[in-house]
Amino acid sequence: MFMYPSSIIHHAREMEVKAFLEWERKEVVKMLDDCLEMCSLKQVPSEKILIEKESVTAGISELVSRLSIQTLVMGAGANSRFLRSIAPPDSDTANYVLNCAPDFCHV
Repeated sequence: MFMYPSSIIHHAREMEVKAFLEWERKEVVKMLDDCLEMCSLKQVPSEKILIEKESVTAGISELVSRLSIQTLVMGAGANSRFLRSIAPPDSDTANYVLNCAPDFCHV
């Protein structure tokens, strides 16, 4: 039985990971482009900023600080019942960002 050297197996796995990351990056860009298109249709100023982090919360927190974002809306619904009284966030992501956001940012 022939055994592949571990360096070849390692290289093959690296190539699979790189291919997956590239596919994932393209999917994210597509989603962001869809969001930009919706913003454009509603004449809402927007721009695409793509960063790569191990967690969504770390990425959001970094961007809030780096870009001095003063107001961040997370998961607000368009339904009028949500607009009348905003409840505390239910998601772990929103809670993390709320607790870690700088004082100048209203989440």
